[in-house]
Amino acid sequence: MTLVSLSDSSTTGSPIVVIAWLVWLTSIVWVYRDARARARAGRPVRTTGWFRVTGVDAWTGGCVFLWAVFFPMYLGRAVPLALRAVAGRARTLPMVMTPDVQKAPGSGA
Repeated sequence: MTLVSLSDSSTTGSPIVVIAWLVWLTSIVWVYRDARARARAGRPVRTTGWFRVTGVDAWTGGCVFLWAVFFPMYLGRAVPLALRAVAGRARTLPMVMTPDVQKAPGSGA
């Protein structure tokens, strides 16, 4: 029993199929660009353990051929690195007082 036939012309142009292809393609382009930028900055995304994925080509190729495995794995490795980088920058940002900041009553300033 076939649920969806790819040769059926009514399913190939449906909005859901087009959206799925766009999500797949956009996510692959994003993984490539993000992995390349991280590698150039000296912070490549790597996996640990017995299954190692390193390098821009490995992440991109994995997402092309096994998207359901590699894209969540990339997100699991890349997003925590980005959050740590943002948290590190947040601690080093200087506090800026703007003119519209209200003074607390009784602060003497």
